[in-house]
Amino acid sequence: ADPSPSERMRTRNIECTWREGQPSARLIVLQIVSAEFFVFGQTKCIAVNPDGTRPDLEAFRWLVGRSWSNYPAAVLEIHKALRGHQTGVREYELFETYVVPDEPLAGKAFPKVGSRRSKAQRGGERYDVRYSAEPEVAMLPVSMLASDVCPVTNRPRSDGKWIKVGECRPIVPVRLSKEDAAMGLLKHMPDGRYHPPNHKSGKGKKRARDADPEAPQGPSGRGEEKPGDECALPAR
Repeated sequence: ADPSPSERMRTRNIECTWREGQPSARLIVLQIVSAEFFVFGQTKCIAVNPDGTRPDLEAFRWLVGRSWSNYPAAVLEIHKALRGHQTGVREYELFETYVVPDEPLAGKAFPKVGSRRSKAQRGGERYDVRYSAEPEVAMLPVSMLASDVCPVTNRPRSDGKWIKVGECRPIVPVRLSKEDAAMGLLKHMPDGRYHPPNHKSGKGKKRARDADPEAPQGPSGRGEEKPGDECALPAR
């Protein structure tokens, strides 16, 4: 029998944002339409300067509605538009998502997201890739949002945590059963560790610009998350 929703991964909709400054302002909001384990596929830009605090970004509203075949291509094009270059950009570190467990933690510690790291290489440079190796984290039902403000009360919420979107990987597709999800995790982390593909000089830059050949070809789940009827708020 198919597992109940509480036994599945996890999230049907991933939203993430590029934040800067103190207090932080959201520059760009992306929606990742399809995600499978360590690969983020089709990605859309759904907002520019959503908080209205960066009037200098109004010139980039042409990005809203744009769609890319994979997340890295989206981030690199957006970074070049806003900053004029793509050099040294770590796509999976630049954007963050507000992760909210679907079930209240009831006093338990927030899951150890991004607790494992592996080495990756691009253009002769080695760098760390953080991810979540524990199956119980990958299988946790969550919402991944681009805001920490409750849509019901319009007040800051405290039931989640800002996390770099790459550290949330692997993302288990919603359509998979519990058994298939476990097999997928074993395939992508055969020894309990993720081995990132290394991009050699020259070829790496081309691959970053082009579609990721590993990217899923369509959405892993359909439908949009609806905000809950209530949000946990900070203690006063």
